[in-house]
Amino acid sequence: MLSRPVLKLLKLPRHRFGSMLEQLVFEEKLFRQTRDNWCLLSYGKPAPAVVMGISGKPEKLLDVEKCRRHNLDVVRRFSGGGTVVVDHNSVFVSFVCEKTVLPRKVANSPPELMKWSAGFYDSVFRRCRSLDMRRENDGGGGHEQALKTPPPQEQTEFDRETEFRLQQHDYCFGKRKFGGNAESITKDRWVHHTSFLWDFEDANMEFLQLPEKRPEYREDRGHLEFLCKLKDYVPTARAQATLSPPPPSPDEEGQETDPGVEGSHPSDFFTEAVVATAARSFEVVEVTMAEVEALLDETPESRRRSTKLVDLDEHV
Repeated sequence: MLSRPVLKLLKLPRHRFGSMLEQLVFEEKLFRQTRDNWCLLSYGKPAPAVVMGISGKPEKLLDVEKCRRHNLDVVRRFSGGGTVVVDHNSVFVSFVCEKTVLPRKVANSPPELMKWSAGFYDSVFRRCRSLDMRRENDGGGGHEQALKTPPPQEQTEFDRETEFRLQQHDYCFGKRKFGGNAESITKDRWVHHTSFLWDFEDANMEFLQLPEKRPEYREDRGHLEFLCKLKDYVPTARAQATLSPPPPSPDEEGQETDPGVEGSHPSDFFTEAVVATAARSFEVVEVTMAEVEALLDETPESRRRSTKLVDLDEHV
């Protein structure tokens, strides 16, 4: 029997990095400096920030003046993809892997890698639905709108509008987006990372313009008509009356554990389903920040990176 590839799971301590720039630089280091397979689970910072794809143009995607007035960090990440406003309500899941863990035609093709990811998250949401129905049957109370999608022949218009699907490069329920994806593929490695809108402040969407190039399914809808919140479709951790809490993540020896890192975010139900789904294909091994940092070099070569802070004064 072939052994499953090892996937190192790192739950980033919530206060380990002071900004999205630092967090994305760390992720780029894992991509470029290691040969391990990683799954990173992390969250945004309290203050909103904008994250753009490597080729994004602020003057075409942002209300630059509004971003400057609010002193927003705008980060250009090392991968492609679109633009997103993130804060403490944002959940990030990143797979940073060797190409050998997937069939060659998948690992070498951005569209095929996107399809693979959609299949993965379809399984995640099926698992969420299954656990929520089990909780409801056990008397714990189900979630009002927790992906309880009936068979196609029994679906109503509402059901079709709440069904998970990949719309071009976006994760959607029906035609409303809750997750944006970005990818990068090199000779031997690939990264696929997703920004999930667990929740968001409506006012933060005013930092974005309606992009000139947009997917067909979006039409001309504004951000609030186009987006939805994942928390409205997936059961929350606070409602897990009959489920055991996740075990605490190992922490660095002698370092005080951050009480806001593990087992306290409403999306824990969802991220547990991500880990459980990954465990079907990988040997998942949870690691600490200390173990990971020991793998990263600090040399002039290692400090070269594509992830950078955007100077908005240059785009006025």
